[in-house]
Amino acid sequence: MIKIKFEKKILLIYVVLGVLFFGVMSISEDIKNMELWHPETGHHEILNDQIQQIINRDMNLADTEKNNDNHKGDLVVTGPVRVLGSVESRVNNEELNQGNSLDDTVDNQNFQMNILHQYNIFSIRNHEDGEDDNKSKNKLLPISKSIRQYGQIVCECEESSDLLNVYEIEKLTHQPIEKGEITNDLERIQKAIKIKNGQWNASFYPKILDMFSQKGKGLGCIIEDFPEYQTVPYNGTIPDIFDWRNANGTDWTTPIKNQENCGSCTAFGILGALETIIQLNVGTPFKCDLSECHLFFGGGGLCQTGMKISDAISYLKLFGVSEELCCPYAKGRTGYNEMPKNWEERTVRIRSGNVISYTLDNIKNALLQYGPLVTSLEVYEDFYAYDGGIYSHVYGKYVGRHFVTLVGYNNDKGYWICKNSWGTQWGENGWFNIKFGQGNIGETTFYLTGISGNIQPFPPSNPNPYHNATNSTCTTTLHWTSKDPDNDTLFYTIYFAEGDKVLMEDPFRIVYNDSFYHLTNLKSNTTYSWKIVAEDEHGSQTESKTWRFTTIENIPPQVKILQPQQNYLYWGKKIIPLPFAIPIIVGEYEIFGIANDDSEIKEVLFYVNDMCESIVTQEPYIYTLKDSGPLPKIYKITMEAYDIYGNSAKDEILVRIFNPGIFNFFTDNRYMFQC
Repeated sequence: MIKIKFEKKILLIYVVLGVLFFGVMSISEDIKNMELWHPETGHHEILNDQIQQIINRDMNLADTEKNNDNHKGDLVVTGPVRVLGSVESRVNNEELNQGNSLDDTVDNQNFQMNILHQYNIFSIRNHEDGEDDNKSKNKLLPISKSIRQYGQIVCECEESSDLLNVYEIEKLTHQPIEKGEITNDLERIQKAIKIKNGQWNASFYPKILDMFSQKGKGLGCIIEDFPEYQTVPYNGTIPDIFDWRNANGTDWTTPIKNQENCGSCTAFGILGALETIIQLNVGTPFKCDLSECHLFFGGGGLCQTGMKISDAISYLKLFGVSEELCCPYAKGRTGYNEMPKNWEERTVRIRSGNVISYTLDNIKNALLQYGPLVTSLEVYEDFYAYDGGIYSHVYGKYVGRHFVTLVGYNNDKGYWICKNSWGTQWGENGWFNIKFGQGNIGETTFYLTGISGNIQPFPPSNPNPYHNATNSTCTTTLHWTSKDPDNDTLFYTIYFAEGDKVLMEDPFRIVYNDSFYHLTNLKSNTTYSWKIVAEDEHGSQTESKTWRFTTIENIPPQVKILQPQQNYLYWGKKIIPLPFAIPIIVGEYEIFGIANDDSEIKEVLFYVNDMCESIVTQEPYIYTLKDSGPLPKIYKITMEAYDIYGNSAKDEILVRIFNPGIFNFFTDNRYMFQC
């Protein structure tokens, strides 16, 4: 008898478990088979009464062949969300009209929340279309993932007194941003930031809109599962604020780049980290510039679909990546197909890339221990409008996943500091801050170790003539400095051209192991541009900035002393020929000359015995020579002219001055000009 009862109990338990199992599975199928399921985001959209009917088993929705066993995301409810009662309860029309919200009966809905969580539904969003918008009860009803992880199933609800604004925000949750309506969408994003107490600014730039309109949308992260996640210890003190852009006063990061309309974020995110790590290994920042084109296409990436980070890591370990000049990103796949034969000698490799556990402390430890990290985040439409501040998602549809470079954090304000690959117009000159946990940032995070291979030379710097110099002569010498971190011998290619731009097609001159070059016969009053490419023994190259200088006219003016002339005596207005060369002047006399130039004469200086006595800035160029002594003296008279570019020329003559005291009426009135 006891055995029979025991068997009946076992049978009853199996029956109950079977009913629960098939009931749960049926609910799962109903939710997955809804007509408004979004396969890209994993979000489902249903009507408000359908969610209650599914849980109460009053409704079986038709199969639309959009099943997805890996669904996760939000259950978006169109219409006001009503009370979820017990399984046996029914919500009548009167209760529906009362508009009771989901959080009114949180304590009584654990069963229903557990059901939703079993299908990885983490939040319920109210998405209501009503005739009277001002009377709409609109609430955001996310089921907290963090609380769920600690075993509690609750609904965190968020409400605003500005019901119209909340309605406007949530009504367009699943409407993509269109370029033609961007002004209105920007206003809605800005309004959403205000309502939800966001700490960031929003604006749009044309290039970002072009990127958003492309299939890749400036993203390219392919979701992967990894078998093992590492915990990273750190023995030092973890600071409250850290930023590799200002680590003990040094910026170790490299300039912002732009992936344009290609889903190549994986390559940009990982190389943004690797470039800084290389500089840390070298011991000085030098604007390391690696080729995203090489890594992306070499590792199997496609602009339309993106690239797996596991493929990028494997490629860096096996083959490495060359410098930017070996495979320029601007040339795309063509540049990759046309890589030079020596590309393998020019690569830098890593020993390992390791994915770490998704905790704040673990990410911070890795950041401090190994340098910048490559990390992923979920991108929503409002992220494209980020223009500074601390980003948090407030508006718009899920777009895709994105890899960026994580360089720092701020514990006090609770955000990560990241480097994006959308150019300097976006965000804070290409950088952004994002609240901890927003967009699940950090969920997939890698650190890199073990740098080997050939490191590119430092970019040439310290130009002479200096950049934008305006006083170079038509015969000048170019100087620069450079260095190789591997101590390789360097040789240089000079690109030189008249005008503001340098064409990188044909080199002007190749100079082996010399960091200078002499230029002659340049045009006057002309701007020249130049650039230096340094190359090491393995073929790795790096280029300088483009420098410019402007030449000045270096043709001296024409200058001539007309009076006095040799072989003459000058006494008042009388001019008497003499048998000897040195002219004689009796009494006071005006030294007169001419000065001409193709540009303009700036000034004429008169010297007596190498002492400047007069400066004349306009014609006629005259200086009155006087002497009060009774005995004759010989003087050297010099006339020197300068043009507006500083070019000069001079003429000289020796004169004998004789002023007997009987003819001298100016003894006490000598007039001297001082320079």
